[in-house]
Amino acid sequence: MSKFKGEIEDLPGTARMASEAMLDWLQQIDGYRGLIALVDEASGSACFVTFWENEEAVVKTRVSRSTLRDQMAATAGAEVVGSEEFVVAYSDVVE
Repeated sequence: MSKFKGEIEDLPGTARMASEAMLDWLQQIDGYRGLIALVDEASGSACFVTFWENEEAVVKTRVSRSTLRDQMAATAGAEVVGSEEFVVAYSDVVE
């Protein structure tokens, strides 16, 4: 999960565009399982959560994901304020 903060006029739209821009790259990586973009317009922050098949996929892509994250933040005029990795202990997906 990466967290960004910035004074962006259309935060939901910018987060959507960034997600779509990353999607082509992410879908080509073995082990990629999904992406969620969350925004809090009141605080000007956004979180991008990517899901991976296993820890090996996370480790293998760590450097390239960091580079892409930093490029996306710079393009959007945002600052990376955090990056963390979690293991999914439970998931209930509703469609």
